[in-house]
Amino acid sequence: MRPKCLVLGSRFWNDLSFAALLFIVASGFILIFALLRVVNPAHGALYLMGGYIGMTAAVASGSFAVGAVAAAVAFSIVYTGLPAELTANQELMHRHLGV
Repeated sequence: MRPKCLVLGSRFWNDLSFAALLFIVASGFILIFALLRVVNPAHGALYLMGGYIGMTAAVASGSFAVGAVAAAVAFSIVYTGLPAELTANQELMHRHLGV
């Protein structure tokens, strides 16, 4: 059995390396969107809607599998990007961000 201090030390370094990885990915996204001058709020809203539909279907049916399938189907059919392109993105493309 490993001593508790070794487990905690290993956990600390694993968490620190994962946090550094997330920071690098987030910094890359910020840099790319800043250089392209694009405001991109769509990803969080789409994930939230897929999760809401999945949870609603899972609670209504009592099965997690049905909720996961419903979320995937709703996410892929309803939110393919065309509604967002026709509404929000056209307005955002012509907006000056002041950068």
